[in-house]
Amino acid sequence: MMHRHSTLLSTPQSDLETAPVHRRVWRACPNRGHHGWTVNGRGTFLTNLEAERAALLQHVERGLRSDARIAAAWLGGSLGRGDADALSDIDLALAVVDEHCADLNTQRRAFVAQFGEPILIQEAPQNAPPGGSFVLVLYRGSVAPQEIDWFWQPSGSANIPTSARLLFDRVALPRAPAWIFPTREEVAARVSLRTTFFWAMAFIAAKKIARGQRAAAFDLMRMMDRARDAVEGLLRGAPEPAWGAIASPGASETLPPFDPAEQMAYLRDLVARMASLQPTTDGAGGLVTSEAVTVVAGFIELMNGSL
Repeated sequence: MMHRHSTLLSTPQSDLETAPVHRRVWRACPNRGHHGWTVNGRGTFLTNLEAERAALLQHVERGLRSDARIAAAWLGGSLGRGDADALSDIDLALAVVDEHCADLNTQRRAFVAQFGEPILIQEAPQNAPPGGSFVLVLYRGSVAPQEIDWFWQPSGSANIPTSARLLFDRVALPRAPAWIFPTREEVAARVSLRTTFFWAMAFIAAKKIARGQRAAAFDLMRMMDRARDAVEGLLRGAPEPAWGAIASPGASETLPPFDPAEQMAYLRDLVARMASLQPTTDGAGGLVTSEAVTVVAGFIELMNGSL
């Protein structure tokens, strides 16, 4: 009996032209091992993974170009910026002819399934642009699953970020800056929301550490770190990526510790840094008084003494 790998590798070239993407890529990716890991190690696996992604993208682009409902298509994320690696997914944005967008939203699962075999589909309407859809799809692959983050919107309201990699544009859509500066009112609201979140979580994190709930404390302090960083960026006037323009990852994240004594020390330092940056608020996020800051800091000291 012929092994499945051998069958795929012996597929005639003429058959490969019409074969599903995951079969065609096997021809281009020799030396595969169990679950796509290769006998030559990580480097060859990543090369094969990147080749499979390129084949899938080529197949998808060809299908989109033949679909008259699609007015334009472009890549965001790392492929759009040009700094992708072999593990990068495909962030694919579409502008859909206005009168067809509602139907495409209704038929979104069937639409994404025509480009490969989905093994996972995540519906994420909260990430969708107005009038459109966002769907995360993992497609079956021969090397490993391939992820496409699909998002589309009516062409009448679409802009192509300047940081994107254009695949095609039939209607000459306007270009949009990749970065925007929030208004003073937007900054104030976001600072207030994150400041209130931070101080509420600081009180809870101290209790989690004192109870020995290390994983919960870790998660809370990681979110607090991000909230503080966001406040710092807002206060210094840093721009934000426009919708559909995914910013490149920042510096490596410093994670909270896992030992309870070290967690408490980390929390005390985090609270001190936030107190020097943005101690109080009375706005969109709620109310944090100076007394609340003092009481929360004092409570953390009491919990520290209980360890």
